[in-house]
Amino acid sequence: MVLSAVGAAVVPVAAGVAMGERPSVLAIAGVLVSLPAIVLVAASGSVRGKLGAGLVDGLVAGLAFGVLFVGLAQAGRNAGLWPVASEQTGTLLITLAVAVKTRASLRIPVRAAGLPVLAGAAGMAATLAYFYATHFSMLAIAVVLVSLYPGVTVMLARAVLHERFSPAQRAGLGLATLAIIAIALN
Repeated sequence: MVLSAVGAAVVPVAAGVAMGERPSVLAIAGVLVSLPAIVLVAASGSVRGKLGAGLVDGLVAGLAFGVLFVGLAQAGRNAGLWPVASEQTGTLLITLAVAVKTRASLRIPVRAAGLPVLAGAAGMAATLAYFYATHFSMLAIAVVLVSLYPGVTVMLARAVLHERFSPAQRAGLGLATLAIIAIALN
C-alpha cells in the first residue's frame, strides 16, 4: 500500500507540473508534507524485509494509479461521465479476466453480497469525486488529497475493528492533517 499510494501521488504531481501547473508555496508545502504522511500511515509494523516481496507490485500499482489519475484529469469537462464509465468497465473486465484465468469462483452467498457491492459503489463514488475535483482544482493538488487514502483506511480500522494506531501512524495522521490544512488554505 505504501508504494502504490506514494506512486499514485508522485506520478500525477510530476505530470501536473510538467503540464504547466504552478501550485502556491503553501500548496507545495502541503504536497511535500503529504508524502512522508502517506508512508507513515500506510506502513504497518516493520517495512524492512517486506519491501522485496512487494516492491515491483507496489511500483507497478503506483504507476498504474498515477496514469489513471492523469488520464481522468485530462478527460475534460465536455467528456461527461464517459471517462468514469470506461474506468469502471475496464476494472470489471480485468477482474473477470483474472477470475477466469485463475479459475476463482465468483459465487458469494446473497447475505455476503452487500459488502462487495458497497465497496464497489464507494469506489465509484470516489472516482467520480476525484474526476470532478480535477475540473475545479489543479491535478497536483487533487491527486495528493486522493493519495492520502491510507489515512482513511487506518481510521476505519480504528473505528470498526478497534485497532490501535502505531506511533508511526499517529505521526503520519498528524502530518496528513497538516498537509490537508496547507492545501485547503491555498
